[in-house]
Amino acid sequence: MLPPAADSGPDSFATGKATKVNLDAFTHTVAQGDTVLGIGGRFGVCYVDLYSANTNLEGHAGDLEVGQSLKVVRDNTIMHDPDLCLATDIIYTG
Repeated sequence: MLPPAADSGPDSFATGKATKVNLDAFTHTVAQGDTVLGIGGRFGVCYVDLYSANTNLEGHAGDLEVGQSLKVVRDNTIMHDPDLCLATDIIYTG
């Protein structure tokens, strides 16, 4: 089992506000310039976890809107492939 999400603090692709919900989950309020991969990196979760927790996201970078609130939690039921988690082409097919 992988460790829970943890906030490493804002960076250039995830500057939005993070709020801890419980021991292993956050909400992230999207800010201008945030990306799905950036948010995943900030919290140490695969972008697939973000799509799993936020069913309103459809699988491309344009899904994010400033002010949108995202659930950030690791989904340990998904097998994570590090090569896919770091991919630059953000398309979720599953």
